[in-house]
Parts: sequence; C-alpha cells; structure tokens
Amino acid sequence: KNPSDSSIDILFYLEGSGVFTSQEKSGDSWVTVKENQNYAGSGGFLAGSIPAGQDTKTMRVLKIENGKYTAVTKEFTVTRSEVEASLGIKTYN
Repeated sequence: KNPSDSSIDILFYLEGSGVFTSQEKSGDSWVTVKENQNYAGSGGFLAGSIPAGQDTKTMRVLKIENGKYTAVTKEFTVTRSEVEASLGIKTYN
C-alpha cells in the first residue's frame, strides 16, 4: 500500500522470465492493463493497482509465447480491507 496516495500496487511473483500481459476483470469481461511487458523472472511483476476509493480488483496474468496468450495465474481478487488489515502487504496463493 502506498502511504502517499492510498493506492495498492498488485505484484505477481511469476516463475521464469518472458513477456506478460496483465488484465483486470470489468463485469464479465477482461480489460488489458499492461500489455507485452518484459519480466526478468525476479522481483515482482507490477500488474496494476487499486486506486484510493476502490475496494477490490480481480486480476490475472497471461504469458505470450509464439503469438499466443496462456494464463499463468488464476484469477485473484485483491481486497483493500485485507491489505490494510495486514499492515499494507498481503500475500495471496
């Protein structure tokens, strides 16, 4: 959680390096947040954030190989109250 603007960054710790796209769920559809982002395989892949005033966000990450998208994570719903209750850092599995 960013103390200056109350946004919450959403990072995924992915296995391996490559080119990834993150998406967030909007109703019944998926909207691309970050497209074709290189990830070196260490540290967190910044998939998006929850702005101040928003309570939840559902996200997933896709890997791009040979021009095709493959889901590398399941859908994760990040909840502001859970992040705040864990002092600004919450791990989902």
